[in-house]
Amino acid sequence: MGYSVIYFTQGANWNHDKPVWEQDLSSHQEYWSKYRLAENKVLAAGPFMDHMGGMIILEIEDMEEATELAKNDPAVTGGIFNYKVHPWNPLSKKF
Repeated sequence: MGYSVIYFTQGANWNHDKPVWEQDLSSHQEYWSKYRLAENKVLAAGPFMDHMGGMIILEIEDMEEATELAKNDPAVTGGIFNYKVHPWNPLSKKF
């Protein structure tokens, strides 16, 4: 078991007239809710305060699993977000 961070940035279909919390992200939130509640993989998640995207911290089996989860996110497939997945080694776990 390890940790990954998914970093979401504005995609081609991002509405530049709206801040992150006004984007149509209901399917994105529903998708990740499954992993947070049912599978307990999401440790922390949320938007950046500069309205440029957000991130999710996962406790995950491997990078391939994290990449598959990110790639199948409805906000990614819908072009609202682009993503990058990074392995993460937390020095502190106060979240």
